[in-house]
Formats: sequence, C-alpha cells, structure tokens
Amino acid sequence: MTRPDLRCAAFLAIALTAAGCASAPPAQNFGLGEPGGSAARLRVPVRQILIAEPGAMQPLDGDAMIVFAAGRYEMIAGGRWSERLTRLVQDRIVRGFEDRGLAVGRTGTGLNGDFVVGADLKRFELVVEDGVSARVELTLRVIDAVSGRIVAARAFRADAPASSAAPAEAAAAFDHALDALLPQLTGWVLSVAR
Repeated sequence: MTRPDLRCAAFLAIALTAAGCASAPPAQNFGLGEPGGSAARLRVPVRQILIAEPGAMQPLDGDAMIVFAAGRYEMIAGGRWSERLTRLVQDRIVRGFEDRGLAVGRTGTGLNGDFVVGADLKRFELVVEDGVSARVELTLRVIDAVSGRIVAARAFRADAPASSAAPAEAAAAFDHALDALLPQLTGWVLSVAR
C-alpha cells in the first residue's frame, strides 16, 4: 500500500470505530458514597432556615461541664467541652436537621434565610438526685427573618440517665438527651416555619 492508501485506511478504521461507539449504550454514572449505594442528598426546604448559636448565661456559656448536686452547681472535675457549649449545641441542632435529610444554614455565614431559629440554653447539667442524669432544656423561637417577628416559641426538655458523674459517662448521657430532644425540636420547627 502506498502512503495515501495507509492514511485512507487509518481514517476509515477511526471512522468505523467512532460509529461503533455511537451505537453503544450510554455509560453508567457512579458516585462515591456508601458501598453498593448512591451518595445521600440533602433536600432544601421550601423555606430557608438558619440556626443561630444559642444564648446562655454563665456557666453554660463556656466549656465547663456542670453538675447540680446537693442544691449547688459545680464543675465536673477532669471534664471540659471541646469548645464553647453553645457552639456545640448549635452544631447538634444543625445535624438534627441534616439527619432528617434537610439542608439548613447557620447565622453569620452570609446566607439569607426566611426563618431564623433562635435558642436559649436554660439547662445543660448533670443532676445528682436519686441517681445521675443529664438534663437538657432549651427555649426555641422561630423568627421571621424579614420582619424580625417571633412566629412561635416553645420550651423543650429531655433527661437521660448516666452511669456515673465521671466526664465520659456525663458526655454520653448529654448525647443521649440531645438525641431524644432533636427529633421533637426539628419536627416542631418544620411545622411552624411555613
């Protein structure tokens, strides 16, 4: 074969290969998620909801773990929160919405929302009475972000038993109390933020 014939044969081979690819079924798309499944997606609610960092009085507006025993508040020896408690509670509230498959934002991040969820952290303490339990109490307000009007307000409280007043057991009990509180809290917010 001459050089022009080789070029023609090569061009013909490429054209036939391309034609064969065009008739092949489309490629499947794969995501990086859980093995054997697709990646989870968060739904964006019809109304945009922003979660504010809760307000709190001392000693709750810090990193101290608190125990209430014999009518007095004290710090739990050897235990501290990894950051300010109010920030940790805000993170857990955001995660509570995400666990329901809903995307929400935080105030102060430049996002615009229809509603702001404001909270006051009233109690977040280990109570030693007839046993040891973690007590969490929050007052929530759903606020119209445009008018600044409070749409609804409600108090939430949950207790969870602790095996002892040691810091690790106390932290686990607080987690359980929040786990019990968050479905109620998120469900209520979604029912009033319309």
